[in-house]
Amino acid sequence: MVGRNDPGLLVLPTHRIVRGLKEGFSVPALIDRLPEFTWSRCSVEDADLRHADAFLRKYGQGAMAFLGADPAEIWIAKLTRPTPMDTAAPDQLEVWRKLDVAILHKLIVDRALDPWRTDGLVIDYTPDGRAALAACSSGRAQLAICLQSTPLESVEAIALAGATMPHKSTYFYPKFPTGMVIKPLE
Repeated sequence: MVGRNDPGLLVLPTHRIVRGLKEGFSVPALIDRLPEFTWSRCSVEDADLRHADAFLRKYGQGAMAFLGADPAEIWIAKLTRPTPMDTAAPDQLEVWRKLDVAILHKLIVDRALDPWRTDGLVIDYTPDGRAALAACSSGRAQLAICLQSTPLESVEAIALAGATMPHKSTYFYPKFPTGMVIKPLE
């Protein structure tokens, strides 16, 4: 409903807030299960999660922030090579396998979190990095993951190929009131 080159169109990241993991979960324990990533610790005070996308960009394409609750901590992670995604999602397009959100769900949520998975596992979504940090700092969540924005070019390439994006991979702003346009009022 809006031109892809419109200067007012923003594609913001959608961060994950995870709760309901088994006791004993910690970000260092998760790191031990993910040797295919490089990890660096970041000071909570130095992380400007108000603009998580801009904050993560300085760590390079594909960088994600893992926020822990005990104690409040931030770890920056990047997949070191694409081969784990080639194995985890061989039926998906290459552009899909490179998406941060696809990497997060295929390698981390679907696989690395298994030892701590419970029936009560809940993943909430927010475009606000500060809300993700607050959820962990307050103990309401055990883990939050802040992502970079999904490139519009990737969204377009996946759509033109007839494929679908991973769940909650984009947060378009401004939101268009589609219900008023698509749904007849009579």
